[in-house]
Amino acid sequence: MADSKKRNKKTKIKEREANESPHMLASLASPCKFLQLPRELRDMIYTCLFTSTRLAFGKRYIRRMGIVEPVTVKPAPNALAILRTCRQINEEAGSVWLGQVLFSFENIDALLDKFWPLPPTTLTKIRHVRTHGDTLFIMLPGDDEEVPYRAASVLKLLPSLNLHTLTVLGSLGGQDGYKTLDGFIKHGTGWKELYFVVRNSALLGFAKKHVNIEGWPWHKPQPITWNEILLQRDGANSGANIVSYRSTRSNSPGSVMDPLTRQIFEQTVSTPKDLETFEVAADDNLLTAQEGMKEVLFIAKRGRSVDTMDRDESLYGWQDLRGWSMTWPEIKHKCIDYLYDLSEDDEVMVDSYSNIHEYVWPDLH
Repeated sequence: MADSKKRNKKTKIKEREANESPHMLASLASPCKFLQLPRELRDMIYTCLFTSTRLAFGKRYIRRMGIVEPVTVKPAPNALAILRTCRQINEEAGSVWLGQVLFSFENIDALLDKFWPLPPTTLTKIRHVRTHGDTLFIMLPGDDEEVPYRAASVLKLLPSLNLHTLTVLGSLGGQDGYKTLDGFIKHGTGWKELYFVVRNSALLGFAKKHVNIEGWPWHKPQPITWNEILLQRDGANSGANIVSYRSTRSNSPGSVMDPLTRQIFEQTVSTPKDLETFEVAADDNLLTAQEGMKEVLFIAKRGRSVDTMDRDESLYGWQDLRGWSMTWPEIKHKCIDYLYDLSEDDEVMVDSYSNIHEYVWPDLH
């Protein structure tokens, strides 16, 4: 009789367990409240976290007591701490964070240092990158002159890049910034949208100082000229376009990224004669103390069906860094490192931000 009662009790327990919902069973099995949430909600939380996370690397130059010093910028050590909480969260979030965080680099060689060792299958998952776009100078030992390579050329070393957004913080000089952006529009690959920011209006108003020297840019009306080039690359009906904005505030870093403090800016030329003058003359209205320190933003978008990955191994000119036929570690070791002090004693600064898209213009710019 006692055995019969025990069997009936066990049967009722099993029936009750069978009727319990999977969600309730998971709640009993897992002490983690987060894992008790539905998977769809957890995925939304991962997205909110990673899209507000920035991973910064490279050397930033700051001024202290009148002296410009380099500091090594690194991301916060807990930036990706959620991936270390438990195996299940790592499995769920480990495949998505690469495409959602913002990788930010103080200089383009830091970008190569970080991305070059990655296998193509990993590199192609990265979607959002920001870098300072200063020209990279390299020189073989024994040569007399450095050879300049601009950002679009440098990124050719990473043919697996498949970015949704690439943000480039341009250099201070008008001509240098102009040539850098010109390279992205004519030859740039690896991105669907390009955000090119410069801290002043010199890119739009500089004078061509060396009229007879090959390679110095003729200043064309923008962004209409670059828009035509994009349409030639991607197709007239592809939707490719470029728009330029100018900040309404002088000497206000980040203001051009805010739709409330910027205006669309377009340059136009009426006659061929006016174009000849425009190509070499400065626009004094854009170079005054007040107007000159207004940021400028160019937003370029590739065509809808364009394959933006770099699958063409042919060189586009002497400015193509691939012409050295060396890997990035080889280029850095043979042509760059010996030019600079490689002291590892630089101060380390942990990157801090309230918004991942905010930026600082280095004191060297």
